[in-house]
Amino acid sequence: MPPSCGSEACNDVMASAFGSGMPAPDRLLVRLTLAQPMPAEAEEARRLAAGLSDIEWRRFRRLLRHNDVGPLVWTTTHRLGLWESLPPQVRQAIASRRTTVEQLARVRLARAGELFDRLAARGIPVIVLKGVAFGETIYADPAYKKMNDLDLLFRPADVPALREVLRELELVPLALLDGGEEEDDPQAVPDPRRSYHLPAHVSRDLTFVLGLHWGLVNPKTGYRLDYDGTWARRQPLRVAGRAVAALSPLDALHHLGVHFHYYKTGLKELGDVANLVRAHPDFDWDTFGRMVEEAGTATAVLRPLRLAEAMYGLTIPARWMQRWRATADPFVGRDTERLAARADLLAESRSTWSSEIEKAYLAFTFENRFIPKAKWWATFWHRLLLPPRQVFSRTNACRPGERSPAWLFAMNLWRTAREVGREYGLAVFGLLMLKSLLELAASLLASGRGGRRRMDELRERLGQDEAQIMAFMASFD
Repeated sequence: MPPSCGSEACNDVMASAFGSGMPAPDRLLVRLTLAQPMPAEAEEARRLAAGLSDIEWRRFRRLLRHNDVGPLVWTTTHRLGLWESLPPQVRQAIASRRTTVEQLARVRLARAGELFDRLAARGIPVIVLKGVAFGETIYADPAYKKMNDLDLLFRPADVPALREVLRELELVPLALLDGGEEEDDPQAVPDPRRSYHLPAHVSRDLTFVLGLHWGLVNPKTGYRLDYDGTWARRQPLRVAGRAVAALSPLDALHHLGVHFHYYKTGLKELGDVANLVRAHPDFDWDTFGRMVEEAGTATAVLRPLRLAEAMYGLTIPARWMQRWRATADPFVGRDTERLAARADLLAESRSTWSSEIEKAYLAFTFENRFIPKAKWWATFWHRLLLPPRQVFSRTNACRPGERSPAWLFAMNLWRTAREVGREYGLAVFGLLMLKSLLELAASLLASGRGGRRRMDELRERLGQDEAQIMAFMASFD
């Protein structure tokens, strides 16, 4: 599908304007994460690949791994006839990652087909979200990237019937992992004002994970999303040969915005934003702009759209960018502009360190025994307060030595508190920290009385040992 700029002259302008100040390996990698490169973009990719030095190829390989885009680059380089021109070590890294992701995608689609059959038999409509939907449409490649799960949107009234399907498929709820809503009464219809998702569900062999939502964002954010309109605008989609539905392009871009992780500013995430817009040359920016204003989501959409504009040369109407900046959180606006201005850093700015913090906290909450619990408590606080030096630099849009360590430490703590408390507020973030201390103390007091571990419950449900479950949790980013 063509990008949202029709003529050959426009194509040439976009290709020539793109990447000013961006190192050649970075520019090449960006080009290779386009779902459908234009002729001028494909030619530039060939020229860049032919001109990289050994040192630049090493940077390319490092950025490839850091952004986790090997599966998509595999597809693009084969389509453009560039595969054989890549150095052997680069091809090996890409092919290895591609094989792993393809295996995961095959299992996911096979399980999804069975799930969709059972939902259809009960007349339960479903909207497939994000990566799986994009893999079938924008990229025409179900294995274009590694995905944690299959995300689905349901109507709240269908949740009781959905629970029956999940039990039939022997999928285990992971309420202990993500705090999703799990009603005592399986026939209860969830209240969209309280929560927006069920617990994630996983197959007993840990190969298939479902994200189950009746909303696209936590209601505590205060966003005003029009779910009636979302369902009315849905579009037909086929996944695993079954008829389901996808979000409209407007709703899909809005979802990417409100769901965008503040620090996952890499090609894996921003590529979806850019390729979604490019796939729809008639994208209705005026309707989208009004949707954002009515929902109060300017702060959420500003960051991914501005960074996609800077990284991919995405054309977004200036009037809407200006309006969103005027109403967005000033800190987010300034912080985003600071990063967008660093073309030399954009491709290496991605950070998944917040996921490591969350994993440590989850492991802490699972553990009842005092000594292991204390170790996870210490790990959590160490990751929160003292991340690796490169994380400080990435999240603050600077290179090592450009900012003082004290400034980086203070900003890291402030940014982390803002991000963790984004859905619940900074006050709740503080209470969460206090809760960890109280829980640790309670574990010490109860250490001599035994008691049932939460991990033991999960082991029994899944039929897996603790090491396998912890490895499964660690695989999420």
